[in-house]
Formats: sequence, C-alpha cells, structure tokens
Amino acid sequence: MKIALVGPIDSAVSKNSLGGTEIWTYTFAESLVKKGHNVTMFAPSGSQFSGKLIEVNGNKDLHTAGSGEKISQSRFRLFSIKEMVEVVKQQDQFDLIHLSVFSWNYSLPFSELLHIPLVVTVHGAVFPDEDIKKIFSIYPSPIFIYLSEFFAQKWPKPANFKVIYNGVRLSDFEFNDKPDDYFFWMSRISPEKGVEDAIKFALRSGSTLIIAGPVRDQKYFDTAVKPFLSTKIKYVGPLNFSEKVKYYKNATAFLMPIKWEEPFGLVVIEAMACGTPVIGYRRGAMDELVVDKKTGFLVKADDVNGLVESIKEIKSIKRADCRKRVKDNFSLERTVNAYEEVYSKLLMEKR
Repeated sequence: MKIALVGPIDSAVSKNSLGGTEIWTYTFAESLVKKGHNVTMFAPSGSQFSGKLIEVNGNKDLHTAGSGEKISQSRFRLFSIKEMVEVVKQQDQFDLIHLSVFSWNYSLPFSELLHIPLVVTVHGAVFPDEDIKKIFSIYPSPIFIYLSEFFAQKWPKPANFKVIYNGVRLSDFEFNDKPDDYFFWMSRISPEKGVEDAIKFALRSGSTLIIAGPVRDQKYFDTAVKPFLSTKIKYVGPLNFSEKVKYYKNATAFLMPIKWEEPFGLVVIEAMACGTPVIGYRRGAMDELVVDKKTGFLVKADDVNGLVESIKEIKSIKRADCRKRVKDNFSLERTVNAYEEVYSKLLMEKR
C-alpha cells in the first residue's frame, strides 16, 4: 500500500523522540516499511525515517523569538494547516492517509477535499465533549482509532471507529530480573502527569526517585520539582532511547500517578516490557494495561499513601509476568496487523 503518514509538527519524529505521539508514529512507520508498504511521512525537520520523509516545518518555526521551548499557538495552527495542504496536494500519490497527531481537529476540515480514505489515530484531545460531538457530526467520513476501551467508552462516538491498543517492539526493551533500588518517573513535566505525587511518594517512603522528561512548563518545574531535588530525588533531564531503557529496566518500579484520564500510556507498556512493574492511580486506561497485584499495583486516584503501601508487596511481582503481559497484549506486530486490517477494509470499500 502507498500510505501517507501525517505526523506531529511540534517536535521531530524519531527513535529518540521525547513525546509519546512522536515515538509511536516513528515506530509504527518503520514497522509498515519493514512489512513492505510504501510510506511517506510528513513531519518536522530533524525527523528520522527510513521511508520517504517530507519536512513541513523547521525546528524553530513554532517558537517566537525569546520564548525558549514555548510554542506559539497561532504558529502551531498555521503549520498544522500547512501540513495538511501539502498532503491534499499530493494525495494522488497515495492509497490512503493516516493522521497521527494530537491536535487532529485542525486537520479534519481537509477531509472534505480528499478522495482517498482517511484514518485518524486519536492520541488525545483537550477540548470538551460537546466540541468533539460537533466535530464528529461535521466530519463523519474518517475512521477514528481509539487507543483503549476506556477511551472509546468515555468519548462521544464518531460514525466509524475502532479500538486498537498501542504496541511496542519487545526486542527494543531489555529484560532485567535484578533491578536496582530506585523508582522511576518519566513524562513531560507538566501538572497533569503527576510528578508532584511521585515526589510525595519518594519523600513519604524515603525512596530514591529518578525523574526524567522534557520541561514543558518551566514555572511548574521551578515550584513543584526543583525545590525537592536532592541526593535521593534526582532529575536527569530528557532521555534518548537507550538511556530511557536503562532507567526502565533497572528500576524497582515505574510510577504512574497521573492527574488526568490518560487514553493509553505508552510509558507503562515500555516499562513492563523491561520487566518493571508499574505503580499508579486507577485512572484512564490503566486498568487495561496493568493487572493489579500481578504486573503492578493500582490504587485510587490521588492516594499517595496507597502508592507508598504498595511497596510492601512489590517483591511479590514476578518481573517475567510484566514482560509477558506486553508480549501477549501490546506487541507492535499485533498493533500493525490491526491497522492493516483497517486499511484493507477501507480500500475494499472504496473500489
């Protein structure tokens, strides 16, 4: 198949990407190429991909002078539209278009200009249900892919949708059955990801905590994280792929005290792929990823003491069970096969 994969524009898409959407897009694209598909990826400069890459914006195009890493929303909207204009202009070269961006609402109006199928992976959204219903009613033609059953049940239903779990390539994640004595938290550093509660967990339990990820809100970092850094609570910055695998595999457990209804949580299955159990809040799709008391521990939302209590039983978790959970349910091969079925069905219907 000739596939146009429309990727995120706010950071480069590569194996060492810092964001979950970017990492998923890269890994998925490479898997499609390995299966013999002709894939063209639309993404920012600095992206790395073995198929055809069309750069739609430079690394600093979204940043106003002196803003550091802060993204200008007006520029983000502009380049989101520019990306889809380029896709529409080239659509005759493809069998279908697959949209893999977080802010997919900026791209949907272009579906009216397409004469080939459009698949939209819904990585998330930040607008109210009423707005989502309106968007789905105006643009009913794409097929939307939800990342979890929780996501599909919670969100308004488009005319066409399917649930496909994210997946990882197990061979990319080294298994380790003899971890070190520390806990690991990694995500973008912003309030909804729960780093504050990870710090509270470390302080109350006296545990060593490693914090990693890009600072997306400097003021939040300066007030909620920086004052608590010490010899036992360490911030190691953004990590490349090999670095994050090292921290995953050597951790006693991965912490996931999320403050929002996470649609999936790629870091959860990455950690478990290394054999590392996950301790987190029962929010979003966590119940679908983690088997409580077998591959980690899930406690009620915002219950830091519950997180601390789970340490008492952490040695009861067999790390091999964590890896098997990923192998059986969240393999990249399983994910790609499911998308290929969607692609084939759409192309059959188009004939």
